[in-house]
Formats: sequence, C-alpha cells, structure tokens
Amino acid sequence: MNTIFKALCCTVAMSAMAACAQTDNPKPQSDAIAGPIAGTVNGESIPQNAYDLFLSSQFRKDIAQLTEEEKTRGREGFVQMMALAQEARKLGLQDDPQLRGQLFVQEKSALARALMEKKTAEDPIDDAKLRSAYEAQLNSGAAREYNARHILVETEEAARAVIAKLDEGSDFVELAKTESTGPSGPNGGDLGWFGAGRMVQPFWDATVKLESGAYTTEPVQTQFGWHVILLEQTRDRPFAEAEQELRGNLQREWVENYVKSLGDAASARWNAPVEAENPPN
Repeated sequence: MNTIFKALCCTVAMSAMAACAQTDNPKPQSDAIAGPIAGTVNGESIPQNAYDLFLSSQFRKDIAQLTEEEKTRGREGFVQMMALAQEARKLGLQDDPQLRGQLFVQEKSALARALMEKKTAEDPIDDAKLRSAYEAQLNSGAAREYNARHILVETEEAARAVIAKLDEGSDFVELAKTESTGPSGPNGGDLGWFGAGRMVQPFWDATVKLESGAYTTEPVQTQFGWHVILLEQTRDRPFAEAEQELRGNLQREWVENYVKSLGDAASARWNAPVEAENPPN
C-alpha cells in the first residue's frame, strides 16, 4: 500500500511539521487541542499524539522500543522543528502560496492514508481469500515452479561444446563447476526453485519446454551469455511459501479497485490556467 500511495501519503514527520506550521501564533493551544499535551515550546502546546508520531517516524520503531538516548535526540529534534516553524510564522511564511499548497496536499494525504488503513482493517485478507487465490494459481499453472541448473559460457561455440560433452555422458554438475562462468558455477549451476517472472524470458521459455531430467540441446542466448539448462524437477509452489505474496497481491488489487471507484465517482471540474499578468509581446 505504501508503494501505491507514495504520491498521496507524505511522511508522518512532515505531517507533524505541517500541523505545527498551520498555527497562526505560538500561544498555548490547550483549549483547542483534544487529548493529552506532551509539553510546550515557547508557550505553544504540543499534542501528545503528534509528538509520538514524530518520534516513531524519526526512528522507524514503536515508542515503547525507543532508548533513552533516542528519546533525548528526538525531543531535541522536535524542539528545533517547532522553533523553526515559529520563526517562519514570525516572518509571515505561512502566507506563502507554495507553502499553503504543500500544507493542503499534506492534509489530504494524511486523510487518504487514514481512510485506507480503516478500510483495509474492516475488510482484511483472510485465509479463505488467500486459499481461493492460491487455487486459482494452481488451476492456471501460475503456481508452477522449476528447479534447474545451468552452465553459462561466453560464446555459442563454447555452449555447443558443453552440450557435446553432455551427450557423451559428462556429469552436468561437474561440468558446471569447471566450465560455467556464472556465480552458480561452483555450486554445480544450481539455481534453486523459481517461478514465472524470476528469469529472463529466453531462459524461462527454454526451461518450461524441458522434461524433468533433460537439458537443452540448443544453446540459449540471453543478455548474460549462452546457457545450457538442465531441468531437475517441477512442483506447484507450496501455499506456505506463496501466502505472503498472495496477501500483498490481493491487498494491492483491493486498494487499486477502491481508489479507482472513488476517483471514477468523483465530480471534478478544472479551471482554465491563469495567464501571466504581463505576457510577452
């Protein structure tokens, strides 16, 4: 969700700075702030929730996990931020059109993020949805994985020489250790298990055509060089290994559909661009 909404959702620290900068004067605000007050800076009240958000975003951890040293540094940083914002107000920077636009976007971003967190919590990706998505992958073949080895060489001629040795009965693993220039060479060319999207297209296309135990009888060219591929086994990816990826995919799909539905239903009208006061002749 963070990736999808990175254009909408500003950092929590920036939102806290925006909230502080929107105050017109540095006087105590306790009567206008709902909830506990963490303290004051030059008489301006600091909401506890804003301060906690600032700390957690600065150190990327929960408040309860912060060390005393981190709390001290965080407090110093917050005071400095507040002092800077107050000085900016004294100079009238809060009236700058660009800054007002920035604060507007930050407020909408924070609200958008809060809405998505609320909606996704109300409709979580449960086990039934994950199992259904997994079954769909099994039925379509998208869950199929391949366990393969390869020998990577620099030229087509070298690859054909490797194939000739294999045809004569040479052991693929030992040949990979001596002939392959790829990083998997010392391990006998072992690539482990991989599924769709994990290999470059020519390599993938050649692999899926092989029967288990067979190797390519023609060299396979990619941007990395020339390959001879041995397919050892195939399997359907276990649910336990696919679960996290499935959850992320379903969450992104739900979010995209929800955002699109709101956007499509929104009534929007744009004014014509404002022309320059003194256009060039």
